[in-house]
Amino acid sequence: SCGPGTYIRVLADDLGKALKCGAHLASLRRVRAGRFSLEQAVPLSQLTAENRDVHLIPLEEILALDRIELSDLDGYRIRDGRIIPLKNRELIKPASTLVRVFSKPCFAIAELSENQGELLLKPVKVFAYS
Repeated sequence: SCGPGTYIRVLADDLGKALKCGAHLASLRRVRAGRFSLEQAVPLSQLTAENRDVHLIPLEEILALDRIELSDLDGYRIRDGRIIPLKNRELIKPASTLVRVFSKPCFAIAELSENQGELLLKPVKVFAYS
């Protein structure tokens, strides 16, 4: 088990240098990434148009970020890349926190920011619904 930013191939190379014999990996298999495990994986060869909805996890559920629901009007603003104020919201999160934004016009990943005491929502990545 290791945290993000751990490069196993580099670790093997460093061990080889320390032992003065050289080293490399013959293979490397990731069995877990965050909360997802190899047991949950489905080989691409088994994924079809008919069964993909059963196996694929929607992006909205994959991200472990707080959720914010927006009105349609604010959803269109976020979809268009505009920064919107978060009035009357009881969010106690620091600036630079990423959140999931849900509205009828789009799903977005946005960053909380603050300007003169006003909490703002700045779109980072937007996925418009068709």
